Amino acid sequence: MSADKSLKSDSKKKHVFHFTIAFDIALLKEVYNIQPFTTAYGKTKTAWTTVLENIVKALQLNPDDISPTTAPGRFTALLESFKKSDMESLQASGTEDDYTE
Repeated sequence: MSADKSLKSDSKKKHVFHFTIAFDIALLKEVYNIQPFTTAYGKTKTAWTTVLENIVKALQLNPDDISPTTAPGRFTALLESFKKSDMESLQASGTEDDYTE
């Protein structure tokens, strides 16, 4: 039984990162500033790493909690969500909605 407890204490649980509104806003601002989609071939990963490093520094997050694929994956999800809700809004109202930060 004591060996069982020591195995459990030795194994570290991976912290699950939960997205926040602050993270999403910081992500959108960093993507706008750095524009990782416009970087030269072979430099995209470096640009996304810079985006994530800037967010971690600005929000004082633990860098070990966030994987390198978090930033592009979350940005794509936010963009798809915006496109979907924007299209639904346009179809419902028949006019464009104004967006401000």
